[in-house]
Amino acid sequence: MLCDLCHKEEAVIHWAVVINNNKTDLHLCETCAIKRGLISPEGMKLKELLPLIPHTPEVDDIKCSKCGLSVNDFRETSKLGCSNCYIDFAAILIPLLRHIHGSIEHIGKKMKTSKTSLPKKSDSEIKVLRTIFQEQLKESIAKENYEKAALIRDEIKRLDIE
Repeated sequence: MLCDLCHKEEAVIHWAVVINNNKTDLHLCETCAIKRGLISPEGMKLKELLPLIPHTPEVDDIKCSKCGLSVNDFRETSKLGCSNCYIDFAAILIPLLRHIHGSIEHIGKKMKTSKTSLPKKSDSEIKVLRTIFQEQLKESIAKENYEKAALIRDEIKRLDIE
């Protein structure tokens, strides 16, 4: 299949977006995908960013409430243990995902790298994220884990800005 934009090269990126129950498919060659910011020419890997997770007792003490995976385990393997890890580690994962992809939303098979070209979050998505973060913020403050609370507070502010 040829690229939908240049009609010259073979399409290697198949990008599907669903907005308001309307699905749009776009088949792009690598060159057109890079030009439009859908993929990065050099790419970025999660393992390269794991050293950015601060080594503090507050962060190191974070463990998944379901599977027991610790932040140190995540640093070593760069893999999460279960779906609940995404919730319990949200304060450290979201900044990493924003750094890698420019967003915390997955769009198609490849993420866009430019924030300006990403679709806005729906009100329901923002409500869900805000609720999760507010619960984690309360827990962190109750446990006097102020560093984690500050990270979560910053994510809530970003939600309000977007």
